[in-house]
Amino acid sequence: MLVRRASSRFIQGRDSFGILNTVALDDQVDAQPLVVSGQTINGHGIHNVLYVATESNTIYAIDATSGEILLKTALGPPVPQSALPGGCSSNAAHVGINSTPAIDSRSETLYVITYTFEQSSPVYRLHALGLRDLKDKAAPIVVEASHKLSDGTFFSFSAHTARQRAALVLNAGNVYAGFGSFCDIEANNSRGWVLGWNADSLTPLPANRLNDTQANSPNDYFLSSIWMSGAGIAFYLEARKKNASLDFSARRGTRPGCPSGHAGGFPPRRTRPIADRRSPRR
Repeated sequence: MLVRRASSRFIQGRDSFGILNTVALDDQVDAQPLVVSGQTINGHGIHNVLYVATESNTIYAIDATSGEILLKTALGPPVPQSALPGGCSSNAAHVGINSTPAIDSRSETLYVITYTFEQSSPVYRLHALGLRDLKDKAAPIVVEASHKLSDGTFFSFSAHTARQRAALVLNAGNVYAGFGSFCDIEANNSRGWVLGWNADSLTPLPANRLNDTQANSPNDYFLSSIWMSGAGIAFYLEARKKNASLDFSARRGTRPGCPSGHAGGFPPRRTRPIADRRSPRR
């Protein structure tokens, strides 16, 4: 991984712009690195810290100036390509942390979703790691959900078919994540989700969002994946309303304006808040 510097010359006309350090990591980096200035690291003092997540489910805390690796933690074995739907190849040889974590600087917490291979099955887990030591501040929680379909039956979240690419976001004491698909394979089982958890306890919120709630489609093709090009779901607070709405775009599905198998997508659309009760910010 290259640690780059947007130098003062680039911003203010001084110094130079270029590579500051090259740091060897254990795997490919698809998540956006995050910087926290003046962060205390246990046993290492105060640093400007670059937090980096890799596809091997490893989190690094790196000095943003020197490139020294201050801390790292491994959060479980990644899922091999052979275990992905259809052997999806739009990634490295395996998938671990594929989305950008979220940081709450007030509570000094980094939230990240890992993708681990356990007993020959993929599992998503939400972690809340302390910025000072990269240790879990609460017990990690397995990502699970279900949602009612149009015929009254329930559809369950599947870690096998869901891809967590959109960045995590924090809002009003909650953590939110969007889910898409792996290479649009198993489109009969994969549907876009928005899920949320309380940031303190990691308890799932009482409501969630399933993009396509049809019980049946013309050719068993659903998807409505949430990608956001790797960015996070946006929050929109309307005037004179207390709760924020979630804004995101969904791609590939069977709804009007997006025929089955079509490469286009829906325009950005606003959902209703997925939870009415919000935790106070710490």
